[in-house]
Amino acid sequence: MSDKNKEDIKLLENFADICKRGFNQYDQVKEGYAIERVLRRIKELEEENQKYIVQLTDEQYRNLVDIIRKESKKEFEQKVKDKIEDLKLSGGSNGKDNVENLARELVIEVLEELLEDK
Repeated sequence: MSDKNKEDIKLLENFADICKRGFNQYDQVKEGYAIERVLRRIKELEEENQKYIVQLTDEQYRNLVDIIRKESKKEFEQKVKDKIEDLKLSGGSNGKDNVENLARELVIEVLEELLEDK
């Protein structure tokens, strides 16, 4: 928790105390207790947030980045393979334009070369 947040919480705690004991009017006392409940919940959330802060060593960070890169590369390669397969299935010389077939074959060739260069 930052120093500013701690300072704000302390001010609100003091204000809640003043509301509860200083005025003795029902609404102000009620507001003081409401402020206390909100502050208690803020403190609980701050404690919960600390559980989710992860500290990685440099080596752990590099390993995590390597794993993510490998997974991304696998996904990309699979997408390229799927695209090649789609192009092969959609092709053929059943009366289609030879230019279209040639373009498809060139794209397939380029994609296959990209996979080989990995």
